Amino acid sequence: MIKKMGKKILLVLLSLLLAALPGQGEETQTVQSRLTELGFLSPNNEDVAVAIENFQVANGLELTGGMDQATSDILFGEAAVSQKSFLQALAERYSSQKLSMNSMGEDVEKLQKALGELGYEIGVSDGVYGEATALAVQRFQTANGLYPTGEADAGVLYRLYEGEPVGWEEFLSRQFAKKGDSGQNVRTLQRRLRAIGYFDGECTASFGERTLRAVELFQRDNQLETTGEADQATLTLLFSASPEATKAENVLRLGDTGQQIRVVQTALTELGFYTGTINGNFDERTVTAVILFQIADGLEPDGTVDEALLQEMQAEDAPQIGESVEALENSLAGIGKNDLETVALAAEEMLGKAFAQQGDELFPGFAFVQYVYAVSGMAIYSPGQIMETESLLLSSSAQVRAGEIVAVERAEQSGTRMYFGVGLGEGKIAYVSADTGYVVSQDMAQMDFTGIYAWDFSNGS
Repeated sequence: MIKKMGKKILLVLLSLLLAALPGQGEETQTVQSRLTELGFLSPNNEDVAVAIENFQVANGLELTGGMDQATSDILFGEAAVSQKSFLQALAERYSSQKLSMNSMGEDVEKLQKALGELGYEIGVSDGVYGEATALAVQRFQTANGLYPTGEADAGVLYRLYEGEPVGWEEFLSRQFAKKGDSGQNVRTLQRRLRAIGYFDGECTASFGERTLRAVELFQRDNQLETTGEADQATLTLLFSASPEATKAENVLRLGDTGQQIRVVQTALTELGFYTGTINGNFDERTVTAVILFQIADGLEPDGTVDEALLQEMQAEDAPQIGESVEALENSLAGIGKNDLETVALAAEEMLGKAFAQQGDELFPGFAFVQYVYAVSGMAIYSPGQIMETESLLLSSSAQVRAGEIVAVERAEQSGTRMYFGVGLGEGKIAYVSADTGYVVSQDMAQMDFTGIYAWDFSNGS
């Protein structure tokens, strides 16, 4: 049933200003440290998402690539299988000697034939592990969610011979994308474009103007027909080992650090868009503040800062957040189901990543909600904006839809408390774990709560 819950919820939250969050002991292990301990993260493999996927393969879990509850339970449990144990088990069926450049023999020839049958260009299956074989293995790893080293270790052999390997053409066909598309294929495209310097924005899985320009620039640099579409010719070269790379100069983005970031944070603080610590780290909260400013100033909200944008922030007539409410709220006008799905995809992109919670004590989880909406091009500028909007008191967790803002009401020793997250659909929610500080997902049917509230800013279309 629909209720005007804003005032009630706000009063409950204000009364709990001093309530304690669930404990965050100094001894608590982080996802990265646990993956490192188990051997899935190392200097040769620093990609957390790939490490999570490899952990899931080793432990017989569903290959989601994210820190869902099942993965979290096994990861921090006593029964977690380490990479070493997994590879030792594989060694019983495969040679413990990995195949790499200059390897020779029947094992290499068998590998070459298997890759060739899946469409990975190998040339002659001559039993010699040369550059063509290394490139084919690298492509196989990319298409099958493995770290692309170009070496055929036991994990590659297991996926190739005993798993359900994805062929090269099948992989490419899944990646076809054009302006207006959205989904995992678009996110994979954006990740690859960003890795070689063509894409500066967030990987939101939405093919907009910025992605279009990145594809066109890549095509021009590589003497391809400039269509702006990720077609087969473009994708084949994009995921090869030798596309022409570029790098935007003097652009600040997520992950950057330094004094110039402090300058940006200071300017945004003075304008009211940034409320975090001025620490010189271009983190998610800084991205959110940048996007809110860009929306308020009528600019494309890509979350990056170049010299021109910094000058806009420091100008005497730069918009203050207090005078930008109408522009910010207009970013939510007319959003539909597809927009909410983009929000849900942005939330899924954050699974398994750390998210700072400082300053989020009164409205735990709000900053995360604000961030995933911001990178999807929509401004949530304050908790009050949510509270003043009509909410839906749900009778079942199954009613939670993808992209909705969700508040879970829990009874704790200190009293009733509400935690904010983003619906992923099918009764699941993405939120920041108070115990670990990492973004996780969970089936709400398995959560302990006394009430669920949801806010749907779409027009239902």
